[in-house]
Amino acid sequence: MTGSKFDGVNFGGRNPNQVVFRYSSARPTSQAFTLEFHAGSATGPVIAAPGILGTGSWTTYKEIAFNVSNLPAGTTSITAVIRCSDSADVMDIDWFRFQ
Repeated sequence: MTGSKFDGVNFGGRNPNQVVFRYSSARPTSQAFTLEFHAGSATGPVIAAPGILGTGSWTTYKEIAFNVSNLPAGTTSITAVIRCSDSADVMDIDWFRFQ
């Protein structure tokens, strides 16, 4: 499990229903892994858990969107956790946003 925490996230009264992100991965385009977004810590409620595929290269990027649920109101932390079946490098997240 690899994770990154982003503190002080405030949606400003909006209620986003999607997370959009741009990523690359040297894993084959047939190899799947999961990127989980949690409210709070890595053990907090899952707000999105897209299963995604490798892009075949660290320089080949893909942008995708997934629905979110269980977003807490007010200011919170968002933790992104990568889950895969091995310990090799998995992905590079260029950016993500909630909309």
